[in-house]
Amino acid sequence: MNKISFTDIDVSADGWIRCNVQRSSAEELRIQLPHSFVPGPDLIAAAFSALCGDKFDSVHMDLPIGPEQHGLLESELEPSSRIAKVRIVAELGS
Repeated sequence: MNKISFTDIDVSADGWIRCNVQRSSAEELRIQLPHSFVPGPDLIAAAFSALCGDKFDSVHMDLPIGPEQHGLLESELEPSSRIAKVRIVAELGS
């Protein structure tokens, strides 16, 4: 199974998003935003999903996203050519 995990996600007020990414090896991902603001978890999850494209069977994000966003991300990441359903594993917000 081809999977990816985004963990230890840190969003700072100075316009940086930092997290650990685990694929075949662990790496650090740092994204500098064009403006100093703190994006919400749903927006960060959408950005990480866009980075993944259709390359992974399982995507794990340590983000508190709502059930509606969770469903949208799962459907967007599921490539029509694959039988296996992409599974977004995220902590659901209340």
